[in-house]
Amino acid sequence: MNCNVCVLGFGSQCNNEMLSVAYNCGQTLSKLGCTVLTGGVGGVFEAARKGCLDNNGTAIAFIESENESRIKYSTATISLDTTSLKRLVLVNAVCAGILIGGWTGSLDLVIQMVNQRKNVWALKDSGGIADQYGGKYLVGVDSGYIPYIDSVEDIEKDIQALKLNG
Repeated sequence: MNCNVCVLGFGSQCNNEMLSVAYNCGQTLSKLGCTVLTGGVGGVFEAARKGCLDNNGTAIAFIESENESRIKYSTATISLDTTSLKRLVLVNAVCAGILIGGWTGSLDLVIQMVNQRKNVWALKDSGGIADQYGGKYLVGVDSGYIPYIDSVEDIEKDIQALKLNG
C-alpha cells in the first residue's frame, strides 16, 4: 500500500543546509515507496519534491490557484481556490507529515493532522515550529505528541508500518 507523506516547513528563509535536508527527505521518502505531498512554493516544499522526483518517485503539489504557475518539480499540481481548502484537502490526503522548520501555516496543518490522529515528526534543529513543538505535546498529554527525529531514516519502520496498515 502507498503512503502519502506531507513535507511541511519553510517556503522561504531556507539556507542551503535546510534545502539539502529537505531534498534528502524527498529522496528517502521516495525510496520507501511514499508519495511526497507539499502545500507550498519554493524552499522546503520545492526541495523535497525535487529529491523525490530525482529518485523516480511521485511528488504532488497542493497549491492555491494564484500560485500554480510558480510550482517546480511536481508530478502533478492540485490547484485549489483558497488556502483553507488546500489545507483541508492536503490533510485528508496524507497518512503522515514531516516538519522541517515552518511557521503558522505549517502549524495549522500539524494541528489538523494531529486532530485526525496522523503521525507528524519534527526534524530536530530545523528551526521555527519544528523546534517549538518537536518533542512536546501540542496542548496536553492527550493532544498529540510531536516526536523529534534526527533524520528521515529514523522513521523508516514507522513509515513501513503505515504502509502496511493503510
